[in-house]
Formats: sequence, C-alpha cells, structure tokens
Amino acid sequence: MLIVLQPGQSLGDHQVKENAWVTVLDGPVQVTAVGETVEADRGPLVRFEPAERHAPQSSGGPRPLLLP
Repeated sequence: MLIVLQPGQSLGDHQVKENAWVTVLDGPVQVTAVGETVEADRGPLVRFEPAERHAPQSSGGPRPLLLP
C-alpha cells in the first residue's frame, strides 16, 4: 500500500494486528515507536511487530510503502 502524506500531515499513533514492513520511497518521514523517534529519507526497510504502536508523520510530504 502506497501512502502519500502532505507536508505536516500525520497518521497518528496506531497499531496493526500483524507484522508491518515500511520503506520510504521519497521524501522525509519521522516515525515514533517504542519511545524512540527515527527520521528517514528514502529507505530503510523498517519492521513493526504485531500490536507495536507507531506514529509516522511528515515534514516534507513523503511516500512510504507499506508491505503487510
């Protein structure tokens, strides 16, 4: 699933029932999970455990790709 965030937009804090793999195709994104914030710009591939809470947000309109 390709997600397009507008600058300043956030998906909010959420969790999914299964593993989630996310990579950033274009643009910067910040992801907060397990009390830590990571900023990425194109890549890397990140894995979220089932029920792990995370909150991606955009400062510049990224295009993250979600692989369930």
